[in-house]
Amino acid sequence: MMRNRTKLINDTEMPVMANLGLTFMEKTEEYVREYSKANNKTYKSLSSAMNSGVSQKILVPIVRKALDDSIIAAIATDISDCKEERKPIEEEMKHILKQYLPEIGYKAHGPRVLLKLCSKCNLLKPLCMYDINAFDGVDSQCSDCISIANRSQTDKNTERQREWRDKNRPHIRNYMNEYHKKRRKEDPCFKMDSYFRSQFRNALKTKEKHTKEIVEKTLGYTIKEFVSHIENQWEPGMDWSNHSLTGWHIDHKIPVSSLPYDSTEHPNFQKCWALENLQPLWAQDNFTKSNKIL
Repeated sequence: MMRNRTKLINDTEMPVMANLGLTFMEKTEEYVREYSKANNKTYKSLSSAMNSGVSQKILVPIVRKALDDSIIAAIATDISDCKEERKPIEEEMKHILKQYLPEIGYKAHGPRVLLKLCSKCNLLKPLCMYDINAFDGVDSQCSDCISIANRSQTDKNTERQREWRDKNRPHIRNYMNEYHKKRRKEDPCFKMDSYFRSQFRNALKTKEKHTKEIVEKTLGYTIKEFVSHIENQWEPGMDWSNHSLTGWHIDHKIPVSSLPYDSTEHPNFQKCWALENLQPLWAQDNFTKSNKIL
């Protein structure tokens, strides 16, 4: 029967209703097979599962999910090329949702579901697929189309920001230098953290034994132990060549802002720089994490 789906739908006077019924049968069979596979069974249809003694407690959610997905699939009918038929199709779906679904004990978002034509994709969709608009009740575009538009706008904004940064690097550098200089004067904790971070970076890069020994004595572990600790946590693609502002960072699991210190003798210093508090993290993930404790 499924092979003749198109013929069956075209031959009926209620094509959307026929499409809904056929889709429901297909979805039910698909979800029963998924349940069967997950539980190492051999059910191929709803009837075979029922005959095998599967309880209604298990089958009812499967059937309801199949019906829910079938309704959405049947409603999402592209009518952009058939404006003359738009009204009959819309009325047919309203009739289905209002009259038939309550009879089988299914209520989709209230006693009835109204449809709305998305001005972007030209698909009939239930109101539950639109965002609420304080001005007139419901947006003219469905949530999916708005999400796609928002992602596109975000990408454009990101590209504009990148272009601006590339053109204004000297200005940004001077601004950040002045900002850090001022903050170091006003905030002793920031001053100490900036100083030690600088010392730590030098110890990682330099071959001078004296510089490494000073940092190692302060930390309580060797640079070699630190390098091994970080490398053991690397994700695919990480190496020391892309340890940079845009590559990956050395992250404090408990952020520095939660463990402020104004000297290396402060109790928070050892907690902040303990090996178990340090991890490699991709730059974007680190920016997203910010000063949160995950």
